Amino acid sequence: MIPSPTPGAWSTESIGSGTLWLEGYLARHPHWVSSGDLANALCHPADDGSKRLIRRLAQDSALIISGQLGYRHVASATPDELDHFVAWMRSQGREMIARADRIASAAHAAQPQPLLIPIHSHD
Repeated sequence: MIPSPTPGAWSTESIGSGTLWLEGYLARHPHWVSSGDLANALCHPADDGSKRLIRRLAQDSALIISGQLGYRHVASATPDELDHFVAWMRSQGREMIARADRIASAAHAAQPQPLLIPIHSHD
């Protein structure tokens, strides 16, 4: 078992161990666990910063799904929950790519175009 990380001790290097901790915690709690409950298990306040941290840890894992009810280990998820999560993630990915394409097009269109001044020869 991986021990719970020390509050405030998170760094880029420790995200991997935090993800392993989260996977283990969810494997031992085979139901949906809210971000508030996970923050409490980490001895963190259930605030926006802790929720962002938990989301980051879950995103680094191929064994954790998330949804309206919180987080769940794939080993305890139902086939319908897994299918729903995968479909939702793919849909979000398509929406993000479409938005990025719209922004890139709009940004390109908004760029000032070079002013072309004709050069006249005086022959």
